[in-house]
Amino acid sequence: MVAHGEKTLYHSNNFGSTWETIHPFLDYGSDAPSIRSLFLYKHYLFIGTKIHAKYGGVWLFDLETRKLKRIKIAKNQMISALTIYNSYLVAASGSCKGISGSISFCKIDESIESEKTYWHTCQSEQKASSYLDLSVDQNVLYTTSTQNKAGISAICRVHLAEGIVTVCDSVKGHGWRIVNQKEGYVVAGSGESKAMQWKKKVV
Repeated sequence: MVAHGEKTLYHSNNFGSTWETIHPFLDYGSDAPSIRSLFLYKHYLFIGTKIHAKYGGVWLFDLETRKLKRIKIAKNQMISALTIYNSYLVAASGSCKGISGSISFCKIDESIESEKTYWHTCQSEQKASSYLDLSVDQNVLYTTSTQNKAGISAICRVHLAEGIVTVCDSVKGHGWRIVNQKEGYVVAGSGESKAMQWKKKVV
């Protein structure tokens, strides 16, 4: 398992009995980006950063070789969440200003093996300043957004095959976290929590 601090990783191979401290950006000194999100795939750790004008984006850290490489450049966006959907790495990103929120994806094998990683961005039905979380179960992928001027955030279904993000519900406040089981989901918003199961809404 892996946890993170501002610029530090905490790695355990024995279910948390002991922890190793890792500084993946040590070579970057005072220019090191801050960590915003993580996703562990085999012994590869994908690291999403907070907004950083020089080193922002998605990084790949090999826990065995300790090699680090940047696979996505994002200087004006934070990488809020990362997940795996079939053979793709999916990133939710954005900033607190504007409507630059986006869901992008790349082939996970390409990101590990190739020198250059090609990213594709989904078209969003409704613009958001940022997407905040991702959840996938049995080929169903959801994301949540920051709140709009009315204090409402979007709960969206991500269709990677079509390259689109469609709004399916809303929640009060920022959509901090979402977890799903097939089409059903539970969302923790900053203003309320909401559960949806078999198209029956429970508030």
